[in-house]
Amino acid sequence: LLSNFFFHNKWTYRGYVNRSLFSRILLFHASSWSGVFITTTLLMIFVSYFNIFYLTSLVLAGILAGAWNYSWSRYYVWKKEHSIVTNY
Repeated sequence: LLSNFFFHNKWTYRGYVNRSLFSRILLFHASSWSGVFITTTLLMIFVSYFNIFYLTSLVLAGILAGAWNYSWSRYYVWKKEHSIVTNY
């Protein structure tokens, strides 16, 4: 998990630094672990309550958790600051 953070930090989101390194590590880990929780919870709900085949449920839960992880990482952990440009 830590290696994924450093790959994202140095390659995927290079130039998006607006928080301290420690803060980004904590937020990234929180996002990743919440993705595991989302996957597990959705899998149980899809199989138990909606009687969807478990492999189909796993794919659906994985897609939704992946969207969560991407959104959280892109728009919160490495949120790019918008600078105001004025022409004088």
